[in-house]
Amino acid sequence: MRFCHSRRGRKLYEIIRKEREAFGLCQITAMYTRDTTVINPHGIHARPASTFVKEASRWRSNIQIANLSQPDKKPANAKSIITVLTLGMSLGSRVSITAEGADEQEAVDALIALIDSGLGE
Repeated sequence: MRFCHSRRGRKLYEIIRKEREAFGLCQITAMYTRDTTVINPHGIHARPASTFVKEASRWRSNIQIANLSQPDKKPANAKSIITVLTLGMSLGSRVSITAEGADEQEAVDALIALIDSGLGE
Protein backbone atom coordinates (compact mmCIF):
# COMPACT_ATOMS: atom_id res chain seq x y z
CA MET A 1 0.00 0.00 0.00
CA ARG A 2 2.16 2.84 -1.31
CA PHE A 3 0.51 6.01 -2.50
CA CYS A 4 2.62 8.66 -0.81
CA HIS A 5 3.54 10.76 -3.84
CA SER A 6 1.35 13.72 -2.89
CA ARG A 7 0.72 15.50 0.39
CA ARG A 8 -2.80 14.12 0.51
CA GLY A 9 -1.49 10.61 -0.13
CA ARG A 10 1.13 10.91 2.63
CA LYS A 11 -1.46 12.24 5.07
CA LEU A 12 -3.90 9.46 4.25
CA TYR A 13 -1.13 6.88 4.58
CA GLU A 14 -0.21 8.21 8.05
CA ILE A 15 -3.86 8.14 9.19
CA ILE A 16 -4.27 4.53 8.03
CA ARG A 17 -0.95 3.52 9.61
CA LYS A 18 -1.91 5.08 12.97
CA GLU A 19 -5.31 3.40 12.94
CA ARG A 20 -3.78 0.02 12.10
CA GLU A 21 -1.28 0.43 14.95
CA ALA A 22 -4.06 1.45 17.37
CA PHE A 23 -5.96 -1.75 16.62
CA GLY A 24 -2.83 -3.89 16.64
CA LEU A 25 -3.11 -4.70 12.95
CA CYS A 26 0.46 -3.87 12.06
CA GLN A 27 3.69 -4.77 13.70
CA ILE A 28 6.02 -1.94 14.68
CA THR A 29 9.60 -2.89 13.90
CA ALA A 30 12.70 -1.49 15.49
CA MET A 31 15.67 -0.15 13.57
CA TYR A 32 19.31 -0.88 14.22
CA THR A 33 21.88 1.92 13.88
CA ARG A 34 25.64 2.21 14.30
CA ASP A 35 28.15 4.96 13.59
CA THR A 36 31.75 4.88 12.41
CA THR A 37 34.42 7.09 10.82
CA VAL A 38 35.71 6.89 7.23
CA ILE A 39 39.41 5.93 7.29
CA ASN A 40 40.07 5.86 3.53
CA PRO A 41 42.64 8.55 2.61
CA HIS A 42 40.57 9.60 -0.42
CA GLY A 43 37.20 9.04 1.22
CA ILE A 44 34.45 6.90 -0.27
CA HIS A 45 34.83 7.49 -4.00
CA ALA A 46 33.61 5.27 -6.87
CA ARG A 47 35.57 2.07 -6.16
CA PRO A 48 34.95 1.82 -2.41
CA ALA A 49 31.35 2.96 -2.92
CA SER A 50 30.88 0.11 -5.38
CA THR A 51 32.22 -2.37 -2.82
CA PHE A 52 29.92 -0.90 -0.16
CA VAL A 53 26.81 -1.05 -2.39
CA LYS A 54 27.53 -4.66 -3.41
CA GLU A 55 27.69 -5.65 0.25
CA ALA A 56 24.55 -3.67 1.13
CA SER A 57 22.65 -5.29 -1.74
CA ARG A 58 23.25 -8.75 -0.26
CA TRP A 59 20.90 -7.99 2.65
CA ARG A 60 17.10 -8.01 2.65
CA SER A 61 16.72 -5.10 5.06
CA ASN A 62 16.07 -1.50 4.04
CA ILE A 63 19.46 0.16 4.64
CA GLN A 64 20.18 3.89 4.88
CA ILE A 65 23.55 5.62 5.19
CA ALA A 66 24.04 9.18 6.41
CA ASN A 67 27.06 11.50 6.51
CA LEU A 68 26.87 12.94 10.03
CA SER A 69 29.68 15.38 9.20
CA GLN A 70 27.34 17.12 6.75
CA PRO A 71 23.97 17.31 8.53
CA ASP A 72 22.38 19.23 5.63
CA LYS A 73 22.54 16.06 3.48
CA LYS A 74 19.68 13.59 3.79
CA PRO A 75 20.31 9.89 4.46
CA ALA A 76 20.76 7.85 1.29
CA ASN A 77 19.74 4.41 0.12
CA ALA A 78 22.81 2.26 0.80
CA LYS A 79 21.96 0.00 -2.14
CA SER A 80 22.33 2.79 -4.73
CA ILE A 81 25.82 3.86 -5.78
CA ILE A 82 24.60 7.26 -7.01
CA THR A 83 23.00 8.18 -3.68
CA VAL A 84 26.01 6.88 -1.73
CA LEU A 85 28.37 9.01 -3.83
CA THR A 86 26.22 12.14 -3.36
CA LEU A 87 26.91 12.04 0.39
CA GLY A 88 30.50 13.18 -0.22
CA MET A 89 32.11 11.10 2.52
CA SER A 90 35.75 12.09 2.87
CA LEU A 91 38.53 11.05 5.26
CA GLY A 92 37.33 11.55 8.84
CA SER A 93 33.62 11.82 7.97
CA ARG A 94 31.29 10.40 10.61
CA VAL A 95 28.91 7.89 9.03
CA SER A 96 25.70 6.41 10.38
CA ILE A 97 24.19 3.22 8.98
CA THR A 98 20.60 2.31 9.81
CA ALA A 99 18.72 -0.82 8.77
CA GLU A 100 15.19 -2.05 9.24
CA GLY A 101 14.18 -5.60 8.47
CA ALA A 102 14.73 -9.25 9.23
CA ASP A 103 18.53 -9.14 9.03
CA GLU A 104 19.08 -5.54 10.17
CA GLN A 105 21.70 -6.16 12.84
CA GLU A 106 23.81 -8.47 10.69
CA ALA A 107 23.61 -6.05 7.76
CA VAL A 108 24.67 -3.00 9.77
CA ASP A 109 27.47 -4.88 11.54
CA ALA A 110 28.83 -6.19 8.21
CA LEU A 111 28.73 -2.72 6.60
CA ILE A 112 30.38 -1.06 9.61
CA ALA A 113 33.13 -3.70 9.54
CA LEU A 114 33.59 -3.08 5.82
CA ILE A 115 34.01 0.68 6.32
CA ASP A 116 36.33 0.09 9.30
CA SER A 117 38.47 -2.19 7.12
CA GLY A 118 38.98 0.58 4.54
CA LEU A 119 36.67 -0.93 1.89
CA GLY A 120 39.47 -2.94 0.31
CA GLU A 121 41.86 -0.04 -0.23
